[in-house]
Amino acid sequence: MGNDLAIRDKEIKLIKILYPHLNKIADLEIQKGIALAKYLGLDPLKKEVHFVPYGQSVQLIVSYTEYIKRAERSGKLDGWQVRIEGEGENLRAVVTIYRKDWSKPFEWTVFLKEVVKNTPVWEQMPLFMLRKVAISQAF
Repeated sequence: MGNDLAIRDKEIKLIKILYPHLNKIADLEIQKGIALAKYLGLDPLKKEVHFVPYGQSVQLIVSYTEYIKRAERSGKLDGWQVRIEGEGENLRAVVTIYRKDWSKPFEWTVFLKEVVKNTPVWEQMPLFMLRKVAISQAF
């Protein structure tokens, strides 16, 4: 039991080093996030999942690249693409996914105005962020 506590404390400490913005979040909430990530087979140290503070708890955001990796591992992925279309209010990202077991491709559209956040990364790279959101939602 003592060894389990030491492992848990080490994991929490590593998460707080990796995500310093979680320093004000209770260890129990971080422990819940770690447990959920493990249950989902995601490794926060490999950045497969990101820990984001949400009020007094932790929200898990799965990396968009992880969705792509899992689709590739399924053996059913037959290609995909993402493109930016429109302008102004109609600026959007469109993801098309082709699967070997589907006769028609799956297409998903995300409008910038519906997902944009007022954060530095969105201000610096809005098109990249729009692509990431669209890929995550589509996969």
